[in-house]
Amino acid sequence: MQPLLSKQQCSAARGLAITSIMLHNICHNYHFSIKESEFEWAIDQTLRWGDYIQHPDINLVIQLFSCFGYIGVAAFIFLGGYGLVRKYEQGKQGDAPFGAGRFIFNQYRKLLALVLVPQLLFPVLQLIITHHTNVTLGGLIAQFTMTTNFLTMFRINPFIYWYLGLMMQLYIVYALLYRFDSHRARVWIPVALIVVSIVMHNVVPPESLFGCLMRDNVFVGLLPFSLGMLAARYMREEHLSPRRAACLLPVLVIMFLGFTLNFVLWGIIYAVGAAMFVCMARLLRGRLLKAAEAVGKVSALIFVLHPLTRYINNTVVASFIPHSYNTMVIIYVVLTALAVWGYRKLKIDTTVNRLIAGK
Repeated sequence: MQPLLSKQQCSAARGLAITSIMLHNICHNYHFSIKESEFEWAIDQTLRWGDYIQHPDINLVIQLFSCFGYIGVAAFIFLGGYGLVRKYEQGKQGDAPFGAGRFIFNQYRKLLALVLVPQLLFPVLQLIITHHTNVTLGGLIAQFTMTTNFLTMFRINPFIYWYLGLMMQLYIVYALLYRFDSHRARVWIPVALIVVSIVMHNVVPPESLFGCLMRDNVFVGLLPFSLGMLAARYMREEHLSPRRAACLLPVLVIMFLGFTLNFVLWGIIYAVGAAMFVCMARLLRGRLLKAAEAVGKVSALIFVLHPLTRYINNTVVASFIPHSYNTMVIIYVVLTALAVWGYRKLKIDTTVNRLIAGK
């Protein structure tokens, strides 16, 4: 039996997800854009979107990704859990001894190699363009140790790198759970984590300190991450045929929009969002599939480099065409593509990986 998502479809889903995230992170910066309900439940923004879509204007794409593009994060977390199971339980790695400490260290090393150069480049960009920077030594240490999710007082630009700390926590969760290898444990432990996530969302006051920390840390990712693990273990290709995916996708879109109107349902919106990207990946064919796959293969680089191109776009580019927002978005996409191409051409990613690995 074939897995739910092939390797190509996983890459395609990542490509769709990073495109959504990248566009969201530029679009929601504009003063007129409708904001998202990512870290705080904002029903007023969803209602504002409902009013807007009745009389859309030239900024429709900007408003769409500003309000809803953040959901690509859910797909990334889902694919993280899915990929770990496929690699360490069902792939060639599944036959090798699994050491939790070695696994955690290797994942940390990969994340550090990914963020090291872009994070160091960001304050240089700030100093060149605006002659000042808000990046501090404490912030750099917190970022490079993946602890900014806890030490929010040390959080520095680009703020989006908080996601790397979240993934580090989820890797630790997976390493701790790996030794529970009975069939029953591999079903019920992820289910228990999903229940804990939902209960915490509804019990902890969202405006409390713990509620704020919860949204930045492992609790926000337990739901899609656990679903990813379960999908890899128990779902197969025939469970979601292209015809079923085509029927399910519009239902999921309606659910996604509806769930933003209710605080309880909003707590499980990451599950709906992840399912949407799975359906889209199952539906892609031909050139569209290959294009999404190509983007997915460099999604990690896009993730760490697009905050730099966004900063250039919001400062330098905006000074020349301050009100041409759609044009700025196009330039931002082109700049990001060039940054990824240059980064790979100079082999910066492979060089940093070798240095951190001590090779």
